[in-house]
Amino acid sequence: MVIAVSCFSLTGHDNAVPAFFTAMNAAPLAELDAVRDSGATVALIEPRSDFVVLTKHGAAMMDR
Repeated sequence: MVIAVSCFSLTGHDNAVPAFFTAMNAAPLAELDAVRDSGATVALIEPRSDFVVLTKHGAAMMDR
């Protein structure tokens, strides 16, 4: 079992994900798929959609 933790939403559960993030997420998702293809079970932990909205897709995560 491989547990992957992301500070950003990689799977875009909301339909309002800008194309920029879809493109940026392609590489990490491909790496996770490669791990799955090797036979491992992957559990992806990522922020909920309300956190993504609150932090402007992670861009404002460090704002006070």
